[in-house]
Amino acid sequence: MEFDELLSTNIVFTEPEPQLLFDGRLVLTSGPKKPKRRIEDIATWMEAFSTFALILTSYFPRRWKDLCQYQLLILRTYRQFASRVWLSYDRAFHQHAAATNLVDWSSIDVQLYNFHAAGASVRGRNDVLLEASEASGSTTSHIVCKSWNRGQCAAPSASCRYAHRCSSCSGGHHAVSCPCRTTDKLKVISKRRATSPEAVRSSSKSKHD
Repeated sequence: MEFDELLSTNIVFTEPEPQLLFDGRLVLTSGPKKPKRRIEDIATWMEAFSTFALILTSYFPRRWKDLCQYQLLILRTYRQFASRVWLSYDRAFHQHAAATNLVDWSSIDVQLYNFHAAGASVRGRNDVLLEASEASGSTTSHIVCKSWNRGQCAAPSASCRYAHRCSSCSGGHHAVSCPCRTTDKLKVISKRRATSPEAVRSSSKSKHD
């Protein structure tokens, strides 16, 4: 099950579709579907996971303990890393649990965890305070927020009409800290050094020697 489906804004109750008569025939029509909200922050994840846990434990009461332990693991991961390691691990773990029929989520999957945490920067206390105080980004907009990508969203209200995702790679981090952007810069610097007059002279000298 996709946790996105458990968000309250995505739960759609069945309603009779409008009916239209055309040339003596009954034609069923439906209005445009509203884009589904996706889990992009820890608050929406907590809402979806709490719903999932309530449903599951109502049928399997013994599962409350391992689900609580898993929830604590995700929260600790969120506090530890600045990027969305917690979300990528959570999605990968769900796929693994479904494929292997895993019924105990209390233990961390070391291999999956290390894979998704590799290279991630450690979150500082100021990062948590900043994320909690600034506006949340739109989950449906195709336009990225420029101020958020520079480091902090400048929206005056509690929500921003633009998406809070990296303008370079569409990741969950700011563009100023994008690892892809850093790699591209290093490639440009390396290329400039290789074609600099000093490098050309050094290369020519080594060939003559």
